[in-house]
Amino acid sequence: MAAGGIACPVRGSIVCFHRTIRLWGLQLVPGKWLGLYMLNLVAPIITTFRYAVFGFGYFDLTYYQISWAIALLVFFIGLVLFSRIERTFMDTI
Repeated sequence: MAAGGIACPVRGSIVCFHRTIRLWGLQLVPGKWLGLYMLNLVAPIITTFRYAVFGFGYFDLTYYQISWAIALLVFFIGLVLFSRIERTFMDTI
């Protein structure tokens, strides 16, 4: 167990998070859940790849842009938090 048993469950949930998108195609997702399904940051990337390579699938620029917006928002929040914590991190250890 890494990091006191915390890393393994988190890592497992992240693997499941990404694996479900690859295993379940959009044809298995009911229409009312499509928006929620596409909020997964990996879903627009996988579906766009399938559409580009195999010629079938689903491409909606809106979900792709939402995915990028969420990823950038999380990145900048992490960057701001890191820059604030970095100054005093060695003092607290």
